[in-house]
Amino acid sequence: MTEYRMNISAPNIVNVCIDQITETEKQGRMYDCYSREPFRFQNELQLMRKMEELMDWLDYPQSSMKTRSYQKAEREKPADHPEKVWSCEEMLQERGVRGTMVIHVQYRQNATWQGKLLCVETGETQEFFSMLELLKIIDNEF
Repeated sequence: MTEYRMNISAPNIVNVCIDQITETEKQGRMYDCYSREPFRFQNELQLMRKMEELMDWLDYPQSSMKTRSYQKAEREKPADHPEKVWSCEEMLQERGVRGTMVIHVQYRQNATWQGKLLCVETGETQEFFSMLELLKIIDNEF
């Protein structure tokens, strides 16, 4: 069993599996505990949008600012606490061809994210204080 230096029981933990790296983009799969099917992303922007959608759907962590949009949300907000379809431990077993990272966004303040990223291969945990900083860490890791 892998030991993680972060709160893997948080509802918004995501497992990001990087399968392919081009000169400018990383492609792969994102797993969460609420769907057994991975979200396949072609670049980091798609990944960030999907993570934001998940956090809005869960309402965790609550955003300190309301995002305005003319588009309807894809997922409706659950009436009660959403049910997990698999445990975090099971979900975190998935691995990427080029690398794997576990991301936990702890806060959404000042219109950005704060949290921790764990690189599974090295076991190194890094804190980020903005979405831009998270993107830079991802870019430097792989």
